[in-house]
Amino acid sequence: MGESKRYYYIKKKNQPSFEDVDFRYEKPQVVLQPIFSTSKLSDKVLGNVLDMDFKTAVNPHTWLISLRWLLFATLAVVVYIGGYLLNSEGNYLTADLVRKGEAATINLEKGAAALSSFDMENALINFRLANRNFKSALDSFARLGQQNVLLAGLPLERSQILQAQSLVGSGQHLSQAGIDITEALIPLVDYWSAPDVLNDGLQNVGNKIGKLLITSTSKIDSALKEVALADQMLSNVNPNYTVAGYAELVINAQEKTTAFKQALETVGLLAKNLPPAMGFDNPQYYLLLNQNSNEARATGGFIGSYALLELYKGKLDNVFVDTTQRIDGQNLYNDQVLPKPLEEVTSYYGIRDANWEPNFPTSVRTIQKLYEQAGGGTVDGMIAITPDVIADCLEVLGPVYMDEYDINLTATNFASRLQKHIEIDAQGTYNPKQLLVDVTPIIVTRLFDADSRQINAIGKKLLQRLMTKDILLNFSNPGLESVISTVGWGGEIPDILPQTDYLYIVESNLGGNKSSGSLVREISHHTLVSSNGALLDSLKIVYSHQGTDEFPDGINKNYLRIYLPQGSRISKTIGYDMDTQIDIDTSDGKTVVGFWVTTSPGESSTIELEYILPFRIDFDKDVGQYRLVIQKQPGIKKTLFKSQIEVSGNLSLNERNDQEYNTLFSDQFIRDEVLTIPIYKK
Repeated sequence: MGESKRYYYIKKKNQPSFEDVDFRYEKPQVVLQPIFSTSKLSDKVLGNVLDMDFKTAVNPHTWLISLRWLLFATLAVVVYIGGYLLNSEGNYLTADLVRKGEAATINLEKGAAALSSFDMENALINFRLANRNFKSALDSFARLGQQNVLLAGLPLERSQILQAQSLVGSGQHLSQAGIDITEALIPLVDYWSAPDVLNDGLQNVGNKIGKLLITSTSKIDSALKEVALADQMLSNVNPNYTVAGYAELVINAQEKTTAFKQALETVGLLAKNLPPAMGFDNPQYYLLLNQNSNEARATGGFIGSYALLELYKGKLDNVFVDTTQRIDGQNLYNDQVLPKPLEEVTSYYGIRDANWEPNFPTSVRTIQKLYEQAGGGTVDGMIAITPDVIADCLEVLGPVYMDEYDINLTATNFASRLQKHIEIDAQGTYNPKQLLVDVTPIIVTRLFDADSRQINAIGKKLLQRLMTKDILLNFSNPGLESVISTVGWGGEIPDILPQTDYLYIVESNLGGNKSSGSLVREISHHTLVSSNGALLDSLKIVYSHQGTDEFPDGINKNYLRIYLPQGSRISKTIGYDMDTQIDIDTSDGKTVVGFWVTTSPGESSTIELEYILPFRIDFDKDVGQYRLVIQKQPGIKKTLFKSQIEVSGNLSLNERNDQEYNTLFSDQFIRDEVLTIPIYKK
């Protein structure tokens, strides 16, 4: 207790300074020129040669004061997300760390910006400079020695200097991850930019890209390890022990690094799992499901036909097209339970109706089971498309003239002309859908023979269709399926965050008519927030049938399902068909309200639903947040959606306390939406 304390320090030998970046000036002078290679950089390790001659420290109280100021400065520097600087007055080491931190920040941001625009040269230069600057900053920390931990008078886990070192170290790992991922992508970008690629069809492009991805695996693995290390180092930093005013910056850095880690993991999973999915290990088989969106079903439309695609080493080896009617007819072992609403229209559960569940992976499992029972075998994935996807391809590739049928299929008439032929012209023939069977392999083959310009144009259109859910993807490869789920292309019903409102309206046209495309939809969603934070939702749906009685159009007999937050209590339901019942169930972690709605040509149907949400707004320091997730059904068009929120008199939707009503969304509903708004107590 009464013993005198002795303080020690470790003296570090001088190290040679870096030549390319000069930190002696007020602002860092960064030379953006081609510099050393990564291999040369790795040779310049920061070796800490220590003089282990312990001596008694002089005037520890003075050192303690200086050190505390130094810790404040270094903490500000190493939050590399924004270049936050303190006054450079103080000892040289403080200013040195400030300048290195700012230089590293600038380089890291420039590298990320260059990479996002595929400027690979500048991305690599800046990531290398950032890496070098972060390493130099770590060298400056080593120059301080272990005395800082002792003099801080804190346990190791609370030492600000150690936390600062963790922040700088995470920046160094992030910059190295940037170097690795850039070097992995350079061969792909170089290939795609080469003049020769213009003459390569999709067959050759897929083969070459797959091979390049395989050779880049080691770099991708390295990048993933580096970003994981950065995330781990940041997670060890406790914002509660940082200098006042910088805790929020540290939290921001942690969140951004975690987001970057997740993004890089997604890219890495895609790059590593795409070659196997393209058949570079073994041939891969995929079902392409043709869904007719004019006969709405949960995942996009009635499945009238399918194509079995065989891929091997990035090339399309075989295409087999068949109707669901034929393959369903040969299934002698069907043991799938028919959903009750389908019992109204059929006694047999076939692939044609098997996309009943809105959660696409669930429907895929049912389709796979029925396909196997019918002798089709196990496939490696499924791709569901609507007619709009084929129309987009024809817009780029040009029309297809079917000589045997004397029909010219174009981007503008594909869906309507094909439907007329199947439902009217070819009725009474052996297979009314033979035209679809014959034209599908022609379009698929032309797609795989497309040149790079056509691939580019089609790729942009297909990306939009993925966003609007006219294309859904599912793969048996877990890594690839994880990527698809992350980017939102898998058609899942998601788990929602606590205290989140949710709405998913799912139509199933079970009347046999192709009338879904004739419906115009107006959806109004209103949320009322009471003074105690309780929420009451009102939903109004108006269907206007603008079609005719002429087949294949006609009466729209729709089984409607409305997915709500689990535990929602229904207080009012108006507009469902007379002599039918309301079904309330639980599925996919949601409360589901189902009922029949029939709309005749030239008429309208109005549905109203009122329900109390199972949670309240949580106010923290008199501020809360309302959040609404809305999902769009694949294949559904002509939908105007409006969402509004209203709060009681003691609440406001702005900080001025003068807004009690707001429109969150009012537009055509073409993709999933997430809407948020803060709520203030007056």
